[in-house]
Amino acid sequence: MPLKTVASCDVQRLEILAADGSVDAKLLPKVADKTLLEMYRLMFQIRRFDERAILLQRSGRLGTYPMITGQEATQCVPPLCLKPTDWAVPTYRGGGVYFARGMQMRYALLYWAGDDRGTHFPAGNHDMIFSIPVGTHLTQVAGLAWASKRRKENHVALTYLGDGTSSKGDLHEA
Repeated sequence: MPLKTVASCDVQRLEILAADGSVDAKLLPKVADKTLLEMYRLMFQIRRFDERAILLQRSGRLGTYPMITGQEATQCVPPLCLKPTDWAVPTYRGGGVYFARGMQMRYALLYWAGDDRGTHFPAGNHDMIFSIPVGTHLTQVAGLAWASKRRKENHVALTYLGDGTSSKGDLHEA
């Protein structure tokens, strides 16, 4: 039997920043300078923390530490959009999420050094501890979102996942 085309499509892409670095000003989101400065400050803070943590890990003063380098914007911008009552459930590369939510860096260092005080969040904090195994946090995030919906609380449950998560059962179960 000959091959038949059963579907075809066009894939389009929207580019705000061109390869040469020029910007289409009409497509830029309306973000206040103060907010942009806060985002940049957080990205810089996350990068510096990452650099120091890697040095500590390489010198044996921290346990296994997963780098965040290159993911700073994804770590700080979405959490800045959350309310304090919303939930953030990052993965093992999600330390920047905590910093954007006001966590002191010392708690992250305690956690990666194996000190359980790094898992004690301040009262009223709606963040959950890092999920180390890939994808296992998704059912908890779905539960947080579902509970909020059932209680009519209108909270958001933010999480992150990587490429490997798409092959995990937890993704499909959540």
